[in-house]
Amino acid sequence: MKTFKRRGKRIKEKDASLVFQFIFFGLVGVLLVSFIPFHLSFLLSTTWQLDDFQAHFISTYGLVTLLISLALTAGCAYLYYRYRYDKIKQVIHRQKLAKMILENGWYETKQITQEGFFKDIPSNKSKEKISHFPKMYYRFEKGLLYIQVEITLGKSRTPFKFRNEIRKWPVL
Repeated sequence: MKTFKRRGKRIKEKDASLVFQFIFFGLVGVLLVSFIPFHLSFLLSTTWQLDDFQAHFISTYGLVTLLISLALTAGCAYLYYRYRYDKIKQVIHRQKLAKMILENGWYETKQITQEGFFKDIPSNKSKEKISHFPKMYYRFEKGLLYIQVEITLGKSRTPFKFRNEIRKWPVL
């Protein structure tokens, strides 16, 4: 009996900007986690006026805490790059695979009409929406890449032609 093997991460159309999302949300998350504890008491007791915020954050204390938070974020980014480089390469590979599918047009689209904001004014705008994105799975294990791809014979592909004859190759 075969053991259960995980297919890997599914490549989706939204993975075309995966590196930006990974870096942006990771760094902003670390920045907020390191910046908010310095100012938590102010944020809980403020009256939410612009003058209060300017006086608090544009001060020596606010700028020093910003520099400390930026230094902690840069240190975390360096440590992640140093010790989790394989994870970064996996994100880059997944983005490249998603872009490859999108740039070569290996997906199917359908036309949809958008309704306008006002229901009484007809809208003739049509928009393409992805109706079928091929199933592609990416896995990185023990230094090897595994990519599983679903091969479909859709309307834009030519079907295989099978012959019932057996070819005999000459033996040398």
